[in-house]
Amino acid sequence: VVVISAVRLLRRRPPPRPAAAALPSDIARVATTAEVAAAVRAEGVCVVERVLDAAAVAALRERVAALEPRKRQNRRAKRWEHVHSPEAAAFAELAQHPSIAAAAKALLGPKHYLEKCGLVVSHPGATAQRRAHGHGSPACLVHC
Repeated sequence: VVVISAVRLLRRRPPPRPAAAALPSDIARVATTAEVAAAVRAEGVCVVERVLDAAAVAALRERVAALEPRKRQNRRAKRWEHVHSPEAAAFAELAQHPSIAAAAKALLGPKHYLEKCGLVVSHPGATAQRRAHGHGSPACLVHC
């Protein structure tokens, strides 16, 4: 007796991508480089609005989505850090943006460099992200 069984492989569809959540309202909104430095030193994070327009954010999202991370690090349940090369054009250009470069210089001094680029990817059900960067160094976060 020969039993032949057909197995149908289904490609699991990813869950629909939820719209970006609004930033918490208690994060300081700042406008100047000095305010950025002070807020990041005090709270670990701040919001600077209108640094990138909608078209630039959309283009950045596309460029980053096309990159393959050099490492994926499981940070917590339902949260991963994707580590990218700082030489990737999207990140190098972002680091050279006048507002971002000025904030980095104010926080780190004139002799600083881009060591790595990490994206924290949170999936539905992940716990809230901490504000301060884990090891005491300032981090530049772009909320897209």
